[in-house]
Parts: sequence; structure tokens; C-alpha cells
Amino acid sequence: MRGRTSASILPVEPAESSRGGAAGRTAPVREHDDYLETTPVTDRVFAGGLDAGTKGSRLLADGAAPARSAGDPVSVLVVDDSAVFRRGLARAVQVHAGLELVGEAASGAAALGAIARLHPDVVLLDLRMPDLDGLAVLDLLRDAEPPPSCRVVIVSASLDERTERAARAAGAAACIGKHRSRADICAAALRVARQ
Repeated sequence: MRGRTSASILPVEPAESSRGGAAGRTAPVREHDDYLETTPVTDRVFAGGLDAGTKGSRLLADGAAPARSAGDPVSVLVVDDSAVFRRGLARAVQVHAGLELVGEAASGAAALGAIARLHPDVVLLDLRMPDLDGLAVLDLLRDAEPPPSCRVVIVSASLDERTERAARAAGAAACIGKHRSRADICAAALRVARQ
């Protein structure tokens, strides 16, 4: 049974640092039904709540996503309930020259909120999650008015032909197994953004 849970992403709060750089920043706190999560960030990781014109802010004054030119990095949201996998993939996105990490989400419900707020170009979405699985998220994105412009890449450890067909029918632009290298997953994100 597919249900909805509430989740929100709170803004980045700059912290004091002895070096004065990004090392002192803390990540957005992700508030879920049953826990709060904070992760360290670097200069390239922002999840909204910043002043207009700040690097990483993705919304214009009217709430619309800015137009992307050919030279801009592809903005990516990483969604996975496994903190270890999610953070590892987020780091790979951060260091990829053509990609920009705009946020992370640990659940399908948090992903929906992050997609609405951050307007990523690509969402790397886990298939199996406890609240809303990847297929449920795809269904809700497809039925949204107006539909988001992001492309979704399903990233799953349990990917077979039937599951891949179902994901593509639900709107996934691509599917890739978690056994593939992080570089391959990043390349898939870049490829679908250019389609």
C-alpha cells in the first residue's frame, strides 16, 4: 500500500569555522517523521533556503527554476534510504565536473518535497524504500500538476527486466544497478539530462 508521509528540508545554516571556509558549514537538516539528519557539506552542496544569487540556490524570486544553458552543470538530487550509499553517491556527484549536487533525501516523501523546492535537472532515485518506493514517487511525479521537469534515473540493487519495464512505464528516463560504479551512475545522470 502506498501512502504519504510529511517531510521537509530546512535551510543551510552557516556555522563558525576557524578557517572561514565551507568546512564550517552544516548541511540542511532533513526532518522526517521519525528522525532528523544532518550531514557535512562542501561549497557545492546546497539544498535551498539561501538568499537569491547565492551559489547553489536553484529558485528565482517567483519560485521558478532558472533556465539552464549548455555550459551549466546538471543539478542532481540523490534519493536513497541507505545513508552509506546515498552519501557515497552524493560525494561522487560533487566531484563530477558536469554535475552539481543540490540535495539529498532519505525517503520518497522527502524526495517529493525536495523536487518541488529544488527543481533538480536529474533525480537519482532508489527503487526500494520503506515509505514511498521509487515507482510510487514516479507515479506521483507523473500525476503532479504541473509535472516537474526533472528526469529520473532509477538506481537499484534489485533491477531485473520486469522492474525496469515498470520503471520506464512509470516515467523513468533510465535505470541502472547499484552494482555499477559511481562514475557509471554519474555518467547516466549526465546522459539523461542531455536527452
